[in-house]
Amino acid sequence: MDAALAACVPQTRSQIHKTHREVIGERTARDYAALKPLPPPPHGWRSGMAVKNLPG
Repeated sequence: MDAALAACVPQTRSQIHKTHREVIGERTARDYAALKPLPPPPHGWRSGMAVKNLPG
């Protein structure tokens, strides 16, 4: 994600977003800071494990 973000916003970081009315670089920094790492998987979870009995 870092590479994609770095590639798509450098030219627009100082522009004002037309809907939000804030500087794009400031909004991007705030949004990026709000991203948190995923929690650890549940105990006993194995990668590739099938999920069964989902509601819906």
